[in-house]
Amino acid sequence: MTTTALMTAAELYALPKERRGELIAGVMCPMPPVDLDHVDDVGRLIRRIGNFAEEHAPGIVGPEGGFRLHRDPDTVLTPDVAYVRRDRVPPPGERTGFPDLAPDLAVEVRSPSNTAAEIARKVTLYLEAGTRLVWVVDRPRREVTSHAPGRPPRTLGVGDTLDGEDVLPGFTLPLAALFG
Repeated sequence: MTTTALMTAAELYALPKERRGELIAGVMCPMPPVDLDHVDDVGRLIRRIGNFAEEHAPGIVGPEGGFRLHRDPDTVLTPDVAYVRRDRVPPPGERTGFPDLAPDLAVEVRSPSNTAAEIARKVTLYLEAGTRLVWVVDRPRREVTSHAPGRPPRTLGVGDTLDGEDVLPGFTLPLAALFG
C-alpha cells in the first residue's frame, strides 16, 4: 500500500515558485506551463475586469493568486483570474501566505491538460468555499460556462455576452471580444 504525504498550505508557499502548484485535500497537483491562447485569454480578462473594478467595484484583480479554501487537509487553488472585493482583502501587513478566503469571482481558463472532471471538481470547491461566481473559459469550444450557487450552470457561446451578475454589477463582456 502506497501512502501520499499530505502537504500544508504553508509548505506549499515555502516552495520555490517554479515548483508550486495547487493543493487539493493536501495533495500537491503540479501546474504545467500554458500556451499563448491561455495567456491571451487571461490577459484580456484581467484588463477588462480590472478596468471595470477600478471604476465601479473596487477590489483586487489578478492572475494565479493562491486561495486557501479549506483546512485539515489544506486545499489551495490558484484561479487563472481572481477578483476579491476591497472590503474582503486583508490589510497590507497580513498578506503573506495564502489568504483563508474564497475569491468573489474565480476564472478558470481550460488548458489542454485539464480534464472535465478536474474542472468540475475545482468549480465545486470554489462554490463550497463561498465563491459567488465561477467562469470556466473553453477556448476550443469558444464558450464560457458561468456557475453560481443556487442556479444551474449557464453556457454562453461566441454570440453571447458574459455578465458580472451581482458580483460585478454592470460588467459585461461580449464573448466575441474575448475570443477575438
